[in-house]
Amino acid sequence: MLLSRLVILLLCVAALLAAALPSPLPGIGGLRDAPLMLALLALGLLLGSGPAVVGAFVLGLGLDVLLHLPLGSYALPAGVFGGLLALLRAMLLRQPLWQQLLSLALLLVAYELVQTQWLLRLGDFALSAHWLPPLLAAAAWAPLALLARRNAEGF
Repeated sequence: MLLSRLVILLLCVAALLAAALPSPLPGIGGLRDAPLMLALLALGLLLGSGPAVVGAFVLGLGLDVLLHLPLGSYALPAGVFGGLLALLRAMLLRQPLWQQLLSLALLLVAYELVQTQWLLRLGDFALSAHWLPPLLAAAAWAPLALLARRNAEGF
């Protein structure tokens, strides 16, 4: 349990750093969402439903403050997505790894599309490719899936 909380903390810090630091290459500026998505996966699948929603909302709120966006730009979609992952946690963790990764990739693409529409409505037009950050986050989740399964079996 301590290891999973440490992993969650490190992923949240990485998500905040990726958003705060400028991108070294102009073409990969949209990749700052991949650490955020990986942190949301960890929050939703490694914690219970209450801490997942609160943690995802606070992480999104931190991104709103760092990026000088209106409060709720990242916080609201992240909180809803964290809650959705927490609700689907039992089903997702029982699936074989390949099904789990496919399901998570589809959920992350849906999250990215909802997030993009939300930011467009708020007036933020600095958008990225919709498919690359979710696929990178789903691929990076593979090693953490073993930790999530071991953590779920402990309950």
